[in-house]
Amino acid sequence: MITITGATGELGKRIVQQLLLQVDPAQLGILTRSPAKAAALAEKGVTVHQGDYDYPEALLQAFRGSDVLMFISNTDIGRRKEQHDRVVAAATEAKVGRIVYTSFVQYDPESRLAKSHADTESVIRASGLPHTFLRNNFYGEPYLVEIELAMKSGFYRTPTDSDAGVSFTTRDDIARAAAAVLVGDHHTGKVYELTGPENTTPTTFAEIAGELSGKTVLHQQTTWEELRADYVERGMAEEWLGLSVMLEQMIASGKLGRVSNDIELLTGKPGKSFREYAKEQLG
Repeated sequence: MITITGATGELGKRIVQQLLLQVDPAQLGILTRSPAKAAALAEKGVTVHQGDYDYPEALLQAFRGSDVLMFISNTDIGRRKEQHDRVVAAATEAKVGRIVYTSFVQYDPESRLAKSHADTESVIRASGLPHTFLRNNFYGEPYLVEIELAMKSGFYRTPTDSDAGVSFTTRDDIARAAAAVLVGDHHTGKVYELTGPENTTPTTFAEIAGELSGKTVLHQQTTWEELRADYVERGMAEEWLGLSVMLEQMIASGKLGRVSNDIELLTGKPGKSFREYAKEQLG
């Protein structure tokens, strides 16, 4: 039995779709807050459990009998430790065969985001359970709005230097890699860095926007104060401002640009570059 947490989320549902191409639905179990969203999966024979990371009993029930657990990290950094600890504790008590955890590229152990994932990796290792870590880079999907804004204004505005960037990946590529790890052998103890095939810099952003708009788009380097003001002008909610600035600071470090070919090694097909993805979605 393969069990997937967060299975009706944006990544989880893609992983389930990939798995249904490879295994019998009866061999899949999912954990979701909203079983109604999984009605079609239940009709196919997938076992649906209601629950989330705040309910240990629901976790334990869902995990019992699992040969592999696809543990998708939560999105609330502030509550990540307590919730993730519950997941690992339940997996340990249920004696799952292996945990596959969606972590983050370890570019800087002092980063709040990276550290929260590193802490979960440590808890999983300490549990003694067999495990595989998928260290994912940023998804490119949320950054399409930056391309759209640059197409309209003729400028891509960011404090990030022209040669610093990030090797964006996509949820679809992560899902393909995750499915390969879930059904395959010889992945125990392995760590995979799941990135896109190209480092996307502010210069690249401007080039993509220019190619899509048919006009010249330039990278305009701003200050961090100006970036925050831009976010406010867009109507970004106050609670998201700090996180959004932090993510851009991580990109500005230049340490997220490292490219790995692990997606291709796992799936036999290279990941999609942000340039390809943006043109596919906006072209």
